[in-house]
Amino acid sequence: MTMVFKFKHKGPPNVLFNASNFIKYKILALDYCQDLIIKLVTKPKQQTHQPLISIPMKKSIIFLLLFISSTAVSQAQDVVFPAIQGYGGVQPVPFEVEKPDPSKPYKFVIELGNRLEDKTQVADMLDYAARMYNLLRYGGIPKENIELAIVIYASSTPIVMANPTYLKLFGQENPNGALLDEFLKNGIQIIICGQSMVKQDLLPEDIYPGVRMALSRFTATTDYIEKGYQLITL
Repeated sequence: MTMVFKFKHKGPPNVLFNASNFIKYKILALDYCQDLIIKLVTKPKQQTHQPLISIPMKKSIIFLLLFISSTAVSQAQDVVFPAIQGYGGVQPVPFEVEKPDPSKPYKFVIELGNRLEDKTQVADMLDYAARMYNLLRYGGIPKENIELAIVIYASSTPIVMANPTYLKLFGQENPNGALLDEFLKNGIQIIICGQSMVKQDLLPEDIYPGVRMALSRFTATTDYIEKGYQLITL
């Protein structure tokens, strides 16, 4: 009997696990805190009235801002990327936990078919798929014992569009390109539904290099299930 796992990743896209966003928000947080500190501690040249914020309160606010910014930076630095670099970050677990058996094979097929909320950013569900793979590697499973396939169909099709096609349709190159390259480099199979391609007037040259084209999402997924893969839908 085949087990089907459904995961729903809530929250803003790519803020939690995307390394590039960690760096961006880290810099923004530090710049913001620095500007506030300068405004708080700088004494006006001419001050004819009682300041709105007292010195003790200024110190408290400064301490709070520094604490918040240092906490954000600490969290960003704690995230690790065991295999897929820059995406699908994993929080290290320093205490003893149950881990998967590194001697056993792990075979999964992940289906992605939801509409992309923001086509200017890396798809949240694709980043989450990267985290699944990174979690297995972080758990001690060797690369040779992991077989992962990602089947993309319907409204998720833009994820695997070639850069020229993406540029033509959405005004920029495919933001998922670097992550797709990481998947392919790690031996992860990326499959696009041929039925979705035809319905959206996409030709083979419109698909990102290295992505395989299947007759349909249904035939691709059922073929992997017959080969012993567990189905996961995001």
